[in-house]
Amino acid sequence: MAPNSFMSLQYICEFASRLLFLSVHWAQSIAAFQNMSHDVQTSLIRGCWCQLFVLGLAQTSQVMSLATILSAIITHLQTTLQQDTLSLQRIKQVTDHICKLQDFVNTFQKLQVDEREYAYLKSIILFSPENVGIRLNNRQIERFQEMCANEL
Repeated sequence: MAPNSFMSLQYICEFASRLLFLSVHWAQSIAAFQNMSHDVQTSLIRGCWCQLFVLGLAQTSQVMSLATILSAIITHLQTTLQQDTLSLQRIKQVTDHICKLQDFVNTFQKLQVDEREYAYLKSIILFSPENVGIRLNNRQIERFQEMCANEL
């Protein structure tokens, strides 16, 4: 693998790691989230980290040039195909996911979702009772989700 490809991949991994960290940090800054037990907080984050991550990608897509990042991932996939390190089927699956992700981000850009709307969307996702295996706080979590949906 060429050094530039490695740096691109390293950058992409660092970007993804930071975005995930910022998503968790954002959740921890919400007073209602802070007032929940550690177990409930963990369950909520585990249940929705992927959706929060995708919304974060959409939110930062123009600042971080998501199209360039996705293009670099596709280039890396082509290299792995040439090196025969991944199956064609797996590469097709990943490429399909990348295309769907780009379509999702394009839709949000067309809708011109602002920072406040992103915050409410992420809150609705975070405060989803389905994300908690513990039944104790479901009603409280539902109320937070309803409040966020009403504000949106």
